[in-house]
Amino acid sequence: MFTKNRKKLIKSLHQKKYRDAHGLFIVEGEKMTRELISLNSHDLGAKITDLYCISSLQESFPEAEIISSEDMSSITAFKTSPGILAVAEQPALPELDLDRINSILILDDIKDPGNLGTIIRSAEWFGIEVILLSPQTVELYNPKTVQSTMGSLFRATIYRGELEKMYLTLTQNKFTLYAADMNGDDIKLEKWADKKALVIGSEAHGISAVSKMNAHKTISIQGVGNAESLNAGVAASIIISHW
Repeated sequence: MFTKNRKKLIKSLHQKKYRDAHGLFIVEGEKMTRELISLNSHDLGAKITDLYCISSLQESFPEAEIISSEDMSSITAFKTSPGILAVAEQPALPELDLDRINSILILDDIKDPGNLGTIIRSAEWFGIEVILLSPQTVELYNPKTVQSTMGSLFRATIYRGELEKMYLTLTQNKFTLYAADMNGDDIKLEKWADKKALVIGSEAHGISAVSKMNAHKTISIQGVGNAESLNAGVAASIIISHW
């Protein structure tokens, strides 16, 4: 039931510290919410704890509690509410079984939530099995990140951890670590390993020193124009499309 206390809780989820404290996050928009409802019907995806919509969407979302447009505007994380909002639990992840995995994407301090969301969406499209986030990469459940994944977040396997530990574990498990770098080898000429992990660096600084030190190979996308560089999301998408 949409009480004052529930309203206060949902509004608090606009901030990372409260998302972390409660283990919850917000999902908004018809497409995203419909996907999550569908997954929940099969006991999959992040479990929905609250579901609200305005009266004009009641027919599309009969499961939702109807609230006023004013209340919806007060809890949305966006300037204009799409009229449907769910609160979901941040799912617990199982232990990572690297014996069964062949493709991993590692994000080294990606700061922009839109870029992170785009990369998660592209990773699903190209069949990447696992995404690993560095500690300084933008929060996974930032509303802008959630929205820009367009539902791919609900089906992705994503972990966060220290890069050095990740690299040591992956190397011990026979992964070849590829780092995207402006001075790397042309991806069109690369003969990819069977078990591979790609490191994409931050938008401003590229891959970190620890990534450069641990990478087995550096690779690049060869351009023909005069642009200084590619957006991190675009670069990740192009490289994994060659896998």
